[in-house]
Amino acid sequence: KNQPDIQISNRLKKSSIFVTQNNLNSDRICFFNLKIDFISKKINGDQYIKEIKEIALSCKLKSDFQFASEIYREISIVYRNSGNYNQMIYCTSQSLNYLDGKEVFKDDLKNSSKDVIELIKTLLTTRLTVEQLSNLSYAINRYCDAFSLKGDHVSVNLLTDYNIVVNKKIKDYRGLVHSYRHKGKSLFFLEKYAE
Repeated sequence: KNQPDIQISNRLKKSSIFVTQNNLNSDRICFFNLKIDFISKKINGDQYIKEIKEIALSCKLKSDFQFASEIYREISIVYRNSGNYNQMIYCTSQSLNYLDGKEVFKDDLKNSSKDVIELIKTLLTTRLTVEQLSNLSYAINRYCDAFSLKGDHVSVNLLTDYNIVVNKKIKDYRGLVHSYRHKGKSLFFLEKYAE
């Protein structure tokens, strides 16, 4: 292991010991403990997803939609690593379901780019806070990852247009970098070199 990995590993161990010794328990602590176990390969991806989905459901019941959203985006990243773009799209949509505090859709949302783009358009017509716009930006980046894996570069290109607008509005320069990275990649695969 290199030095930063060892430092992170040591910090994770210290944090875990502190949580255990002080008998701390919350959805966030449970989530981060599971993430530590997943990163350190104590549990596999399927077990990690199953357990953090339960935490996301608990968060929804407690109206902690912000944290539920973060968890669903995390799940989509795990699915990205296994190349499962359909589950990525589904989980990313779930991360947006309660973005404005009320249910946006039932479980009938399809994984098509048309449905996703309609969802983004609908959300952009609502009055969203900076935090909600930031969550939307993260979600659009996850969608771009999924549709890129799927080879649907037309959708990636369109989604990045929305995300560039969102990121400029909230002055998220890191989000802009991710958006332009996705846009450049999609334009390359579409052989639109001059755009």
